[in-house]
Amino acid sequence: MKLSKWLGTISTLALCAVALQGQSQAQAPAAAQGQAAAPRPARPAPVLKTIVEGKVYYAGVGSNVGYVIGDTGVIMIDNGFANASALIKSVTNKPITHVIETHDDTDHINGLYTTPNADKIKIVAMEDNWKQQWTSFKWTEKPKANCPQSPMPPQPNVIIRQPRVETTIDGVKFVLHHYGPSHTGHDLVIELPEYKLAFVGDIVFTTDLFPDAHPGLPPQDHNMFWKSEKRGTPRGMFHSVDELLKLDVTYVPGHGQTLMTKADIRKKRDDVKADYDKQSAMVRAGMSLDDLRKATGEDKYSPARGGCINYVDLPWYVYTETMRDMQELKDKGTIK
Repeated sequence: MKLSKWLGTISTLALCAVALQGQSQAQAPAAAQGQAAAPRPARPAPVLKTIVEGKVYYAGVGSNVGYVIGDTGVIMIDNGFANASALIKSVTNKPITHVIETHDDTDHINGLYTTPNADKIKIVAMEDNWKQQWTSFKWTEKPKANCPQSPMPPQPNVIIRQPRVETTIDGVKFVLHHYGPSHTGHDLVIELPEYKLAFVGDIVFTTDLFPDAHPGLPPQDHNMFWKSEKRGTPRGMFHSVDELLKLDVTYVPGHGQTLMTKADIRKKRDDVKADYDKQSAMVRAGMSLDDLRKATGEDKYSPARGGCINYVDLPWYVYTETMRDMQELKDKGTIK
């Protein structure tokens, strides 16, 4: 299917996902619904890692944060954990002047609460990121009563509306790419062509978040998941990886302590797509969503899903998108 076809209907999928979650939670056993989310284990302290000596660094505790040292200041890429801005002080005393957000998930922006003079920093983000933040802190990131509530973080004040922007910030060349919906509907890839690097956010990453960060949620599909309520979609991930593979770079993922090569991200894409295509064939043969979840093992997890994340599994995407494709073909008279 061409990219333009599913881009036009992805908002409908997001609404369907929210409705499906509400239905699933209503049908969950009383014991599952009443269970409190397990406490998160303590995480190790973040360690600053060098990518390019004196120029580019990153650190992670849950999510990764990038640091690019410019002529007079430091440009951060995401700012997802407390005091993230202080880590770079071991390398330079230059102030934080910019934060470029890959997307609006709270584990990528909540460090702004502890960033000195955050109200004076230029915060760069896609337009839909900025719009989404007005709802993220009301319900989409906090679907359950036991989830901590957060005040609104400092908002983006430099808005990106084009799919590709070349710019120089404080003497450093950046190319900002938006390939369409993937993890969310507003993922932003930050390329540093001089250093042959790209910070890719959560389009692809190298670690499974759920065992330590979100107890009670099922394993991810090859360490990937998509935010349906923010227009994320695995099909978009396939397209985005195709575009990322065209860049002459090494990839810095949004999670995980190792950088990724072309072979790494290609394998992520191919593994997920193989499962997607296999499940799609099952749907075209008449399998229901419930049976698809049983066939893939997703049925053994509580429909309530636990934690503070709206997790929608790969079978839901496959079923919803395949059924939509089949309906389009029926409407055109291609199939009966």
